[in-house]
Amino acid sequence: MSVRITPGQSAQSSELRKEKLRLTNLAISLVLRRQLRTEDLYQTEVCRSSGVSRTHLQKLLAGEANPSIFVLLELADSLCFADEIDLVRQIVAERNALTPQQGFGEDKNAGESEQR
Repeated sequence: MSVRITPGQSAQSSELRKEKLRLTNLAISLVLRRQLRTEDLYQTEVCRSSGVSRTHLQKLLAGEANPSIFVLLELADSLCFADEIDLVRQIVAERNALTPQQGFGEDKNAGESEQR
């Protein structure tokens, strides 16, 4: 038995997926910035030890990039997470805590680690 998707359903699914991606990128940004502050790390240190370019890290911190699993694994070690799974758990928990209406204006510490 096949399921038919009407044009309205497809567009709705597409919009839902876009919103989930936006919230996931926001959660990644919040978790990475929090870890930079907690561990008192500089972006240049993290870039050097992880191999992630500074431009890409800055885009991740701004919620403007969608990282590969490889990049997240490299960052987990450089940012001193207990292990890679700890980073993923924190991202999932942060995303689940966000509501669809939230954005960067909601984070009081958004610019704090930008120059670190």
